[in-house]
Amino acid sequence: MRLHENGGYYQSQAEIPMNFAFHIEKGKVKYIGELYFNYQNNAVRLYDKRERDIPKFKENFPNLIIEQ
Repeated sequence: MRLHENGGYYQSQAEIPMNFAFHIEKGKVKYIGELYFNYQNNAVRLYDKRERDIPKFKENFPNLIIEQ
């Protein structure tokens, strides 16, 4: 993944390798997780927060069928 940060007085770029497998299927909603980017360490972390996120998603998009 290529990241670009523009802080007004400064700019920085970084390339961070990502290795998170997921599949895209037409007509389906997939939960990947919460991605956390750390510019200083060039790291990406993936957190499974489905207990928190899916109820909020269902509340905001009640017409979607979300399978777990």
